[in-house]
Amino acid sequence: MELAAQTTFAERAGRTQGRMWWGFVRLERKAHGCLVVQGWALGVAKAALLVIKLVVLGVLFYAAFWLALCFCSWSLRPGLCARPIGMMNRNQNGAPVQMDSGCSMADTRSTSAFF
Repeated sequence: MELAAQTTFAERAGRTQGRMWWGFVRLERKAHGCLVVQGWALGVAKAALLVIKLVVLGVLFYAAFWLALCFCSWSLRPGLCARPIGMMNRNQNGAPVQMDSGCSMADTRSTSAFF
């Protein structure tokens, strides 16, 4: 008796995406048929659905752009231990003091203009 091969996650994900794609195609054909039944010309109905798809795609790209921009600005900001040049620690004589590179709990306070 031979055991059935197990399907991988990639295969299941691919099948799910395929079902979603064919569901989308089915809904598009249904919408096209509804527009034609309402008296729209075949070309006009097809163009209207194309415009709707392009608008949705544009909105998705717009949202993805702003999410990527927010993520990049967040990931490129100075770390919690970084301080602006004017915020250097100084000794009693006013000379700059070299600080250790590790963060301590005291360094995590918001002391810069980046927060």
